[in-house]
Amino acid sequence: MPTFRPFIYIDTKDSSCATQQWKPSNQPHNKMIFFPDGFNAGTDPASFKLVSAIVRTHYSNFRGYLDQFGTICSYRYCPTQEQSYMYDPSGTKVSANLGRIELG
Repeated sequence: MPTFRPFIYIDTKDSSCATQQWKPSNQPHNKMIFFPDGFNAGTDPASFKLVSAIVRTHYSNFRGYLDQFGTICSYRYCPTQEQSYMYDPSGTKVSANLGRIELG
């Protein structure tokens, strides 16, 4: 079984229309920010603060829009397979644990 790598999933408003031409196996990967191998993802305040900075920087760098998928509306930080936390584009954590995220 493959090893899980923590990631941040990028949720886009226009993704259902914009991704029809993309293969399902390619879609989720193109909408993820992966942490480096060995990164110790957590649910402590320092981890949430780091994710917040990553989200703000990503949103700013891409100006709120992914060419293949549309307008960025939120991010989901997934430190484990069974946990996910939603962030708004400003980097504010806006949810408690939402559980497993289903992709593709």
